[in-house]
Amino acid sequence: MFRVDSLSNNSETQTPLEEYVQEMLTKSILKAQEFCEKHLGRNSVSQREIQRCFNLIGFFWNMRYDDEINDHEIQYQSRAKQCIALALALTYYFRLPTAEDNLQRNDTQTPTREELDQLLSNIIPDFSDMIEQELERFVNTNNFVFPEGVAINQAVREHIFSIVVSIATRTPLCIIGEPGETLFFSLLITFN
Repeated sequence: MFRVDSLSNNSETQTPLEEYVQEMLTKSILKAQEFCEKHLGRNSVSQREIQRCFNLIGFFWNMRYDDEINDHEIQYQSRAKQCIALALALTYYFRLPTAEDNLQRNDTQTPTREELDQLLSNIIPDFSDMIEQELERFVNTNNFVFPEGVAINQAVREHIFSIVVSIATRTPLCIIGEPGETLFFSLLITFN
């Protein structure tokens, strides 16, 4: 499945970032913070989200799938972009509804993931595609046992991915949804 090489709170353990990637990281976090503050309210984001992004980037940097453990040719810049994109997804992107969710609820006020994706894709090309690829690679029948009749849909993928990463990083997580949604099955699948 995957392995985390080392994860510590030691400030000496740092992820190397080139200037290009540092600029991408800075701009993307600032844009996500501004977006959430503007559309969700002033108190919707704080320095805590910024710190969470840094912690998650470190986690994803050290995480390797079984087929990557001995692969030393993984491209540095694409790996760094992926780590940043996944951290942003868990911190900002997944908290927003999709345009389809808003349509079903007749909600024209709440900002959508697609809006944030459009903003972040100017900084991180293919932002949402990177997230989708990782969700499909991480949450599948090779890595988890799914009860018969449970569809591996987008919500299940997001929930399982978020739960596993929050447990591995000891990051608080709150998943809110309608009764009968996929949260219960996601918890069962994750804990099995």
